[in-house]
Amino acid sequence: MDRSTNIGKKIFLRQAIGFLCLIPLSSLAQFRIVQDNVILPSLTKKFHGLSGIEFIPKTSEWIIVNDRGHYFKFKDCKKIADFKKENLIESIQTDYFFESVRYDSTHDAYFFSVETDTYSAVYYSMGQLHTPNAHLILKIPLPTKNKGIEGIALSPTGSLWIAPEAGWDGEVNTSDNTHFYKYKNPLVENDTKQPERFSYKRTKFPGARFDEDKLGGISEILSIDETHLLILERSYYTEPKEEVIATLKRVKADTAKMELVIEDQYTFDFKNVSGLCNIEGMTWGDKEKKILFIVGDDGLGDEYFNDKIDPETGKYKKPTLRNQMILLRTK
Repeated sequence: MDRSTNIGKKIFLRQAIGFLCLIPLSSLAQFRIVQDNVILPSLTKKFHGLSGIEFIPKTSEWIIVNDRGHYFKFKDCKKIADFKKENLIESIQTDYFFESVRYDSTHDAYFFSVETDTYSAVYYSMGQLHTPNAHLILKIPLPTKNKGIEGIALSPTGSLWIAPEAGWDGEVNTSDNTHFYKYKNPLVENDTKQPERFSYKRTKFPGARFDEDKLGGISEILSIDETHLLILERSYYTEPKEEVIATLKRVKADTAKMELVIEDQYTFDFKNVSGLCNIEGMTWGDKEKKILFIVGDDGLGDEYFNDKIDPETGKYKKPTLRNQMILLRTK
């Protein structure tokens, strides 16, 4: 989600490292974080507005995209410090303002969502992400300002989940519930016509600083298995305190009721992450799905950037918008 159109002169990648604990992903789990306040310099002048991330275990490659059409490919990154120029193998400008990206290794296909000032859409492309001739799956007018499709997920069998940030047209202002779409196999001809619809009670943030954030903030989703998802929700700058509220929830798809049922209200709560920013993308960092990488968006503007730490709280002073990466690891 873009917070400014002015390109900043400084951009930093913020590192915070945490550990997930307790039980395996096949059962309920609560998480805790141990953070490391390391700020790394920018990799390129285009390294702004990070909005999506995907790891490809087969090739050990990473894709990071931003909401101004740029994508970056990295190789052999096992920790945050590995995201450096030496491991950046491709940096390309495209015609798509990315919000999320996923890769299907079985079919060598990329799926991605985009958002402009007027519409949001989901596409797929074969073989490469930067083709101008991607295939359209879904396109909608923005149901409200700055609120399109920010989250997509691929199940192990290739089913595609699509989540709106604050609801579809007709849901945004009238209901607490929204719907996630599930396409059984979007690469099969005509299989994008009638997706399954699962209802989900999104979080609303009445104290949010931005009016559009009050309506909800589903910024990313990620598949655990065929019936379970992780859902990342956040609100930028809530009142009366200036902060970011973000939670990670685990849900199960109830196919009888066509609902996404929250199995754990706070699979992870980001309230103890110092200097938490506008986190927007996440991916598993290994085949076993024990490592979770999360990226945040700097908003493309110097007016949001502040690297001063409050000596009383040990946290960054407001505003804190920056490119940020958080690593969560299972025990």
